[in-house]
Amino acid sequence: GHVLNVKINEPNPYDLYNMAGNVWGWVEDWYSSEYYNNSNNSVDPVNDEATGFKVRRGGSWNYHLASLKSSARAEDEQFKGNDHFGFRIAKWNE
Repeated sequence: GHVLNVKINEPNPYDLYNMAGNVWGWVEDWYSSEYYNNSNNSVDPVNDEATGFKVRRGGSWNYHLASLKSSARAEDEQFKGNDHFGFRIAKWNE
């Protein structure tokens, strides 16, 4: 019923914790429902054309099970905020 500490469970094979189901994570992309269909099979394309809606991924603690995966993708207003949207600060270790 609420957000949990990120390191409460074991990490995934990429050493990342709780990538789905804690909060929807804001990502860099602008949302377009057809963007990936028109990206010519690019690897990790980023939509930098402002559409008014940003992409969020990964589901949240208060959403249905179908959205609890890192590939879950939805759109919302750019400056919307609440207790189930967020972002991660990541540290790159070489």
